Amino acid sequence: MKDIYIKSAALLESAKDEFLSTNGVTGLHYEFLSLKFIGSLIHNDVCREFHNLTVNPTLGSSKLLSLCPIILKLFEANLWYSKVGNKRLCELAKSRGALELIEDKLKEMKLIRPSRIEEYAKIRNKLAAHYDDQLVKILHDLGVIQSDKFFEDIGMMVRYSQKWLQALRSIGKLEDPENAV
Repeated sequence: MKDIYIKSAALLESAKDEFLSTNGVTGLHYEFLSLKFIGSLIHNDVCREFHNLTVNPTLGSSKLLSLCPIILKLFEANLWYSKVGNKRLCELAKSRGALELIEDKLKEMKLIRPSRIEEYAKIRNKLAAHYDDQLVKILHDLGVIQSDKFFEDIGMMVRYSQKWLQALRSIGKLEDPENAV
């Protein structure tokens, strides 16, 4: 996981530098770089929190609380891809004549199941982003989440964010000088 995290950090820095060096760029090129930066940021967020979780030496309640940042990132990343990112990716693909290609890629990729995201939403809203008055019960509920499914979801989001960036990159590589991104 450490190698993936380090690569995601380098990708984020590269995307940030590329985005910030585009003074005056508009249109498709701006949208491409904007999506690349946001996608890289989300990918790095998830990778960083997973890495931090794996190297955390604490046990018990402290270890459970260390799950909160990754739960927050899983929920927010899932929300961004499903409500914003995939739509913007498809709009960019359509403008480049590659909508069918991107729709096929998105169908192959799997986001976290809605029922599991709802479980994470409860924890996110009451423990990861806020402190609820039912803190002890929520912490207990966090302890009974099936760890195999939780780690499967983390892996799923890491893969999703990687493949999403690859799909975006495939739009940028299309050979069409008039619409070059």
